[in-house]
Amino acid sequence: MPRCRVNSSRKTPRHYTLSEPFLRPIANGGFKYGRLVGGLSVTGEVMSKGTPSMGKRQKSTHIRCRRCGNHSYHKTKSVCASCGYGATAKRRGYSWAKRTHRPKQ
Repeated sequence: MPRCRVNSSRKTPRHYTLSEPFLRPIANGGFKYGRLVGGLSVTGEVMSKGTPSMGKRQKSTHIRCRRCGNHSYHKTKSVCASCGYGATAKRRGYSWAKRTHRPKQ
């Protein structure tokens, strides 16, 4: 792999330029031929964790629980994260998660 050098026009060392293309690993175990210029990949992908990746969140993992009514029932695990329905007959609750006590009026 060719050596990266810091772009002299930028003050932060995050921005690199490469003089020649390189092979980079991808998720399926292969490699992709690309080039890194100023934090962006010339292969067409923007390396971002923000707005572009928010559009890929289409799956719903949690639905409404039939015991407690919260939107906490995990579809694939078949367990409610709030009340524990599906895993146990007892209600899920912990002493460190105390609810506020309202006095009678």
